[in-house]
Amino acid sequence: MKLLEADTKNLEYLLSLSYGTLNIPYSQRPYEWEKGQVSRLFKDFYSVYLDPESTHVLNFITIRIDEDESNTKYIYDGQQRTITSLLILTAIVNELKKLDSDAKDSADALTRLFLYTSHWKKTSDINYKIIFENDEANNMLHKFIFKSERLPKDYILSDYDNAIYNNYNYIIELIHQNFGSSPTKDQLSDFAESIIKRVLVIIIETSFENIAEEMFETLNSTGLQLEDFYVLKNRLVRTLGEGTVKPVWSTIEFNTDRISKGKFLSAYVNTIKGKTPSNNLYTRIADKKKLTNIESATVFLDELAKASDIFLKIEKPSQKLDGTEKENLQYAKAIKTLTLLSANQYKPVIIAMGLKNFSSNDVNIILTKIISLQIRNIFISDFNANTLEQFYPSLAKEIYEGKYTQVEQIKKQISNITENDSTIYEHFNNKVIKTTREESIIRFILKEIYNFENPEIKINESSLEVNLEHILPKNPNEDSQWLVNFQDEEFRFNTTRKIGT
Repeated sequence: MKLLEADTKNLEYLLSLSYGTLNIPYSQRPYEWEKGQVSRLFKDFYSVYLDPESTHVLNFITIRIDEDESNTKYIYDGQQRTITSLLILTAIVNELKKLDSDAKDSADALTRLFLYTSHWKKTSDINYKIIFENDEANNMLHKFIFKSERLPKDYILSDYDNAIYNNYNYIIELIHQNFGSSPTKDQLSDFAESIIKRVLVIIIETSFENIAEEMFETLNSTGLQLEDFYVLKNRLVRTLGEGTVKPVWSTIEFNTDRISKGKFLSAYVNTIKGKTPSNNLYTRIADKKKLTNIESATVFLDELAKASDIFLKIEKPSQKLDGTEKENLQYAKAIKTLTLLSANQYKPVIIAMGLKNFSSNDVNIILTKIISLQIRNIFISDFNANTLEQFYPSLAKEIYEGKYTQVEQIKKQISNITENDSTIYEHFNNKVIKTTREESIIRFILKEIYNFENPEIKINESSLEVNLEHILPKNPNEDSQWLVNFQDEEFRFNTTRKIGT
């Protein structure tokens, strides 16, 4: 059995089917590289193609070889680079297929060497270079990328196949940008050869899962927020086992599908710890929650699943169905209003209330108070939004720790920092509406004021259909008397846009 063995090889060695299929273990994050990362790797490969004397080192790739499963190989670090390299080779293959029969023969040869092979007798028995744990990712890579089948118009992309699809198409664009709209067979073949022969990779092999996982955690725990999410998953698998983690984590991933997992994790950490920097989230959670302890890790896993459900309902309020119909509609309206106000820092408060099982009605009461705070302090009084970045997480932490168990206590804390009526009156009269976004907000405010004072006859629910009337025209004609009476342009601008004018 291999404890740890490292060797430098060319990329052909790693990517060839003769080295074996590379399986992506459950503990790994989905393939999620963005265009910038794909572009950098493509440029590295392209620079090697331009300079026949050059090489490029792709860095470390960690492989676990399971000797109990016929030496099955699992890639623990380097998934993103490996899959992107295969996508680039696949793009070359599919471009070659557009050319003459000789180019198609080269494409077929590259396919058999690096992408997949099928048994000559049982053609349905296919051996793929990459196997994901997730069926959606496999379907995208194998069917729609490797085999170039047409993607159905109604196909819905998920976190697991979105980056595969988008990056493959981006790579096609990069090929055309660098080789022209009709690259030749020689160009494409030479590019492929430079990649597989002169790009080097340091392959680290081990037979021990714990060593592979520790290396993954060490290499990634100080990385991006999204990586923290999957390093956290890996830690839980190590403590609790895949059988325990998988069903719960699947719920967490479902709740955060197509939602920023980094933002979710950051909101959760701000809930349990107060205002916290968004880097090293895994370390901050691991230190607080004692994730090497089975009991602590189990409690944490369930809590994170519950928090992900709350976060989903903040990001997509139509998903909230646990209150009455009236409560759910009020909740959705409040979240929509906070989105209009560009408010984000409040979310840990709602997560904390959800984790402590406050009712839907209580949550709506606090959302209403938060809207008032945002309008009074940030929009009308023009306080910097940063003035609340400490307040919300601190309040969330106190709710989470059980300091405030009644909705009135939370309301009081918000009221204590909310500007009073007399101050607001002065600011409101002098408020100058300068942007389209501010016009949208003032439409909402004026509509709500009217509806509050006239409950019998309500203005249209859509603020977009509420008109703002200006006594002084925003754009008077050149021969207008307004320009005579209000000659100072700055004075005319402010007067036109002042609410209290």
